[in-house]
Amino acid sequence: MYTEPPWFVVSIIGAILGLLMPFIWKILVFSVRKLSTHHLEGLWFGYYFIIENDVPKLGSETLQIQKGIFHYLVIEGESLNQAISIQQKYSGNVYEERNFLIIQMKPTGHDEHIFIRLKRPIPGNDKFMYGLWSALDFDGNASVGPMIMSRKELSKTELERIRDKIHFIPELKFMKVM
Repeated sequence: MYTEPPWFVVSIIGAILGLLMPFIWKILVFSVRKLSTHHLEGLWFGYYFIIENDVPKLGSETLQIQKGIFHYLVIEGESLNQAISIQQKYSGNVYEERNFLIIQMKPTGHDEHIFIRLKRPIPGNDKFMYGLWSALDFDGNASVGPMIMSRKELSKTELERIRDKIHFIPELKFMKVM
């Protein structure tokens, strides 16, 4: 013979299902979106200038863009350059806004926000994107600098050519692209 469960058991199960419903929906949408590839997904190499101890240095990092469950695109990054004293790992979100790619990242080791705005040409399988990053430099000052993201790792001669186009004015802590 069948007896109904007590009302509080039904209430608790209903409350749990009610809390999980948005997440179940997001997981279903994510699994459908995962079937197609976005043109920004994949491994990117980032190159940027940052000031450390009043000296401009060329930093490099790998950035992995992929689809996320709670955000359309997510990013994970890791600095590669030994010239910079602190090796960091990053995680964050990627947004598309008009003709720009907006990246918001946070280092996993300390509290800081990094914002990157890259000019995005006509959507497609772009090999390069360029723009500006905004964060704190290693001296603790708010700073903005140039950044290039590339699908392939740039050679040492290509990086030297980029470095030679940047002129540093130490009195102003200002970088000028020549």
